Amino acid sequence: MKKISFLAALIMLQIMAKGQQTIQIEPFDKISISSTANIKLVPSQSYTITATANDISSIFTVNNNVLTVSSPVANVVEVGVKNLTELKVSGNGQVSSDVPIVINDLLINVSGKLTLNLKVTANKISVKHKWCIQRRNSGYC
Repeated sequence: MKKISFLAALIMLQIMAKGQQTIQIEPFDKISISSTANIKLVPSQSYTITATANDISSIFTVNNNVLTVSSPVANVVEVGVKNLTELKVSGNGQVSSDVPIVINDLLINVSGKLTLNLKVTANKISVKHKWCIQRRNSGYC
């Protein structure tokens, strides 16, 4: 019994050592996923990222109000959002929210694979999908 407890404590210490990091980032209103990522959006008054990655500042960058995910992320990443106007996915993305996000207009632009489970209150939501755009005249979209 003592060996099992010691092993469980050792595993917990290893998990805690990896831990989660939360960083403040520059303001953004667009998210671009060009890699594999599982993003959980959280309504927030600040712009933050919480992840278990070793160096999340090199995986996530903000330029011209666009939060870009350019490297694969294995675990769920929480992103604090204040406003979101566009979600662009050209990689393999999963985007979700547990709490409703209140926004004005949202454009979802997909040319990769997207699993979306968002709770959103918005005036307008537009979706552009590469497959539908390419086949618009064929009667499939």
